[in-house]
Amino acid sequence: VTGFPTTVSEPDLVSLFLSEVGGVVAVQVNSPLLNCPRQAKVEFENVEHAQAAFRLYGHVLGDGYLRIEPRMFYRKLPKGDDRTVVVQGLEDCATSDSVREFFQGRCGAISCIDVIPAQQPGTKCAYLTFEHQPSADMACRLDGAWLGGSVIQVEYKLEGSTETNEQQPLRQCQVSKACLDFLFGQCGRGNTCPWAHTYPTLK
Repeated sequence: VTGFPTTVSEPDLVSLFLSEVGGVVAVQVNSPLLNCPRQAKVEFENVEHAQAAFRLYGHVLGDGYLRIEPRMFYRKLPKGDDRTVVVQGLEDCATSDSVREFFQGRCGAISCIDVIPAQQPGTKCAYLTFEHQPSADMACRLDGAWLGGSVIQVEYKLEGSTETNEQQPLRQCQVSKACLDFLFGQCGRGNTCPWAHTYPTLK
């Protein structure tokens, strides 16, 4: 969810989606950083509630208009001691040192970092395991922030996965958001578009 002003808080979004849609499990708003677009991740009990949320596209909240789009990869918000996050959208020139410096200075100590080489331009990503779970939660609030010259996506690693990081890069390091302009037949960016030109399904 994007398009809402800085005056809108997590409780405001929870209240809106509960009253208009229902079935809200959790709402997480990213940090109001400088040059960081405001956005939130909303988790619902089931697909039906998630699909119903799209009725609020264009809804006026504060002095903004909501834009709502699906996540192409569904990841639950933290459960228990979940300390590993995946960072997508990294610049091709990003290194483990630059990623560590960015997150460790803002979130806390990192016990392990694994940067996955890009399979194609714009698909470089990294797995970060923090020493403490609250640090991972803080990292997820940097979702939508600028790191270098690109906007990154930060989410918890897929729950229940038994594959190693090396076995997962092609599936997990794809672009994680759908291009709304493409969905409406209006995107003219072609191969330079940072968002996915596919028709995602919520599963």
